[in-house]
Amino acid sequence: MRRITQKQTESTAGMAELTAAIRVNYRFVDGYHIYTSEDVYGLYVANRDAAKAYAAVGPSLEKLIQLNEGISCRVEPVLTFSELVPDSTQ
Repeated sequence: MRRITQKQTESTAGMAELTAAIRVNYRFVDGYHIYTSEDVYGLYVANRDAAKAYAAVGPSLEKLIQLNEGISCRVEPVLTFSELVPDSTQ
């Protein structure tokens, strides 16, 4: 299992921008690229297409943080998909 860090950034009018790291776990099972997180309850992203699975992690984290914590935030990966998988053709 590989850990991938996502960066959560929250800013509100008149307040400083806050940044936090969210640890995301990756595994490949039966043809699916699966992302979960012990830091954010409920994250489970699975897709046969590696790039689509990776692209869905940030928006899924944003929605879950909104639902679980009532916090609106922007989540961006520390690495792009091509940085994570250098030999990808996508």
